[in-house]
Amino acid sequence: MIEFEKACEIALQHYEKKLGINGIYSPYDIGDAWVFNGGREDEGRVGIQKIAVSKDNGEVSTFNLPSPKNFALLDAGVALELPEKYR
Repeated sequence: MIEFEKACEIALQHYEKKLGINGIYSPYDIGDAWVFNGGREDEGRVGIQKIAVSKDNGEVSTFNLPSPKNFALLDAGVALELPEKYR
């Protein structure tokens, strides 16, 4: 099992290396994973794919929206504060 801060690092590296996007924001705990947006909250980007980082092994997967199932996961999830070094 990985810690939240490690998941932040994984998400940040994923967005930087795979998509050339600097930053993460708006993390959610959805039970078995953490969900992240890529970029900076104040940039107002549109169309950036959310990702989920597995709590078990740190595996990254896409978190597709719109999706009734994924919207329900976010609604039931917990919004988290991003650690200072990732802001």
